[in-house]
Amino acid sequence: MPTPRSSSNAAPVWNEFQYRGRDFVRATVPSGINEGLPFTIAKRLAERYEVRKFFASGGCGLLLEGRDLRTETDVLIKTTLRYDGIAEYARSRDEEGFTKKLTESRKQLQTERRVMVLLKNQGCNGIPNPNDYVFDWNPRLGEPMETHGGAWQFQDTALLSS
Repeated sequence: MPTPRSSSNAAPVWNEFQYRGRDFVRATVPSGINEGLPFTIAKRLAERYEVRKFFASGGCGLLLEGRDLRTETDVLIKTTLRYDGIAEYARSRDEEGFTKKLTESRKQLQTERRVMVLLKNQGCNGIPNPNDYVFDWNPRLGEPMETHGGAWQFQDTALLSS
């Protein structure tokens, strides 16, 4: 499990960069139970949502403030912070295990959305309005394996850890 690397007194790190012609944000979680953990996310998701800044963290996810470019409204974007176990499947070249673990994370987000819709439809007014969910490419998981002297590792490790 990653170890937090910053304190609550430190200014949040928010670095924008390009990778394969696309804008990304590399940042650290500034507060909450995941404080100090790094995350990387596309600056624009599904060509619709623009990530603006950190909002909150909890469990194994993040909430980020964003903007829906189609409706021109502010939104909250929920994303998975950790893909615990996925790296191990990639390192062992277990494609089936890798796909299963990634699918489980995505299904959890889909299930949470369904529960929120059901609660909203039952008249619970304090529930956020889950408008959409998208799956976008994460450079930490894209093209995950390449050999370097016989050792398997993520291709973009050097880029994302700099």
